[in-house]
Amino acid sequence: MEPSAKLAAAQSQLNLVLGFFGRVDTKLSVVLGINLALLGVLSTKILSTEKISMPSLIAAGVFVILVTLSFVQLYRGSFPTLEGGHASIVFFREIQKKSESEFIKAYRETTAEALAEDYLGQAWRNSKILTMKFDRLKSSYVLMAWAILPWAFTIISLARFK
Repeated sequence: MEPSAKLAAAQSQLNLVLGFFGRVDTKLSVVLGINLALLGVLSTKILSTEKISMPSLIAAGVFVILVTLSFVQLYRGSFPTLEGGHASIVFFREIQKKSESEFIKAYRETTAEALAEDYLGQAWRNSKILTMKFDRLKSSYVLMAWAILPWAFTIISLARFK
C-alpha cells in the first residue's frame, strides 16, 4: 500500500473510532437523567410523608446505595484515563505540550508513514478508552435497573401512608 493510502486508511480508522464517542456520551447522559429523576421523585415522596415504615427505609437505603454506585460509574465513564500517545502529533494532550512553532515543525517534518502510525496508535488508544466508557455505561445501566426495584417498592409503600 502506498504511504498516502496508508495515511488515508489510518485517518479513516481513527475517525471511525472517534465516531462512537458521541454515542456512548449520549447514553451516559440518559442514564444520568434517569438516575436524577428517580432520586428526585423518591426524595419528594419521602419529604412529603409523615410516617415511614422500616421496610420502606431499608428499600430506600438499598436504592440510594445502588444509584450512588451507578453515579460513580457514570462519573468514571465521563472522565476516563487519558494517558498515552507519547510524542504524538495527533493526540491533543501531547500537542499542547509543544509550542505552536514546535508543533508545526514536528508536523512538517513527519513522513506519511510515521503520521499513519501515529493515527493508528490514536485509533488503538481511543478504542481502549471507548471500551472503558462502554463498560462503565453498562455497569451504571445495570445498577440503575436494579435500583428501580427498591425504588418502586418504596414509592408504593409510601403511598399507603400519605
